Amino acid sequence: MSECARQTYPSEDVRPVCPLQENASKTVGLGKDLVRSLRRLRRDLQACKTCPSGKAGRICPVRQDFNNQVDTAIAELNAEWGWDA
Repeated sequence: MSECARQTYPSEDVRPVCPLQENASKTVGLGKDLVRSLRRLRRDLQACKTCPSGKAGRICPVRQDFNNQVDTAIAELNAEWGWDA
């Protein structure tokens, strides 16, 4: 029997408790928050008219730095979870 199936809530009705379920649920919630934040950021970036880098095809250094950080984070996750194979 797995560890998840052996644990139970301390109540009258016995329900299986997985030690990962709470953490996974929190992670999914944070992921949804991140998606909303990224959508707002994309909207703001598209609306930005003040950066002189946006003219003449140049790339905004703030946007480029953000893109590099996201690319690095994705690469790290891929390597840690074995998704890069």
